[in-house]
Amino acid sequence: TSAVTNVVQVPNDACVDAARKRLFVVNKGSSVVSEYQLDTLSTAREITWTPMDREPTETHFHVYCAKDRLYLVDGAWEPALFTVDDLDATPTVKDQTANVSGVGALVLNDAQDELFYWEQFGWGAGNLNTSVRRVMTRDLGMVDTSTITYSEGFVRDPVDAPILLDEQRGLVFAKNLIFDASNLTRVVYTLPGKAQTPTDGALENTYALSAKAGLFASRNNVYELERYDVVTR
Repeated sequence: TSAVTNVVQVPNDACVDAARKRLFVVNKGSSVVSEYQLDTLSTAREITWTPMDREPTETHFHVYCAKDRLYLVDGAWEPALFTVDDLDATPTVKDQTANVSGVGALVLNDAQDELFYWEQFGWGAGNLNTSVRRVMTRDLGMVDTSTITYSEGFVRDPVDAPILLDEQRGLVFAKNLIFDASNLTRVVYTLPGKAQTPTDGALENTYALSAKAGLFASRNNVYELERYDVVTR
């Protein structure tokens, strides 16, 4: 079966809550998160929040579905993190920037008691450095962070890169680096093609991962997860 619905917002990111049979869509430049019935795409409700959107043509929003909440990221200069709790009653939105800010992208572990994110300060200017951080979801307290710097080839750009987690192998993928998930100060592997300049970013950055298949991909190549050899171009 298939379903189609018309929208009045500008969808920018989505996540599926399979347990609740819901699709959550965060809308660009909007204070509304749209919640749809997954099977029919009929509107279930709209959740209001107070995001910032620095530049409509440059920034982007994110939404991540967890078991008991949503995580939202806006398009502020230092992208802000929001949580949405009480999804089975009246949703409660909380601005978490006092705990976590500058979120480029995030990923949750399977137990959903930890999340990893890469830190983004600014969009087209500002600090070119970045880092990968691990925090506890119960209080968003940081427990680990990377130490490699932009002078060593780990830079803020590209700002559309995801962060990906392979729990089976204990690996975190962020842009051109692969980190030890249990010790983010340890870089396991660096993709070929160091950043030409801090504003360009590296030549190779991870955009997709299949831990089950043992593969990950940049925009140009597919790599295997044992020796990191290119298996197809």
